[in-house]
Amino acid sequence: MTGKVLVVEDDDSLRDVVCTVLEMEGYVVFGAGTGQAALDQVEKNTPEVILLDVSFPQMDGAAFFAELERLKLEARPKVIVLTADTRGRQIADDIGASGYMEKPFSIPALLQQIEQILAQA
Repeated sequence: MTGKVLVVEDDDSLRDVVCTVLEMEGYVVFGAGTGQAALDQVEKNTPEVILLDVSFPQMDGAAFFAELERLKLEARPKVIVLTADTRGRQIADDIGASGYMEKPFSIPALLQQIEQILAQA
């Protein structure tokens, strides 16, 4: 499957691994380590799926999601929350995320969730 995916993760190593795996699977991938960098990527590259860590400096996941809503995009990207935060599932529900995965997560499970979301689009 193909599609554009934005990986928003402040852990550089984890972001690099996820980006590399997704690229190997044929996805067009963009990475961002901050909320503002992620918003810039959304405006520039219009991803179909955003993998969103909800705990990062300057702008948490909920604030990022609120800013994403303000962009008034033609097609709103689907968001999968990736977090080690114990409130992660509640946060995902609160922001209307399409999916949720707790860290550490398995790459096959992540790929399956991305494929399912893209198939629904």
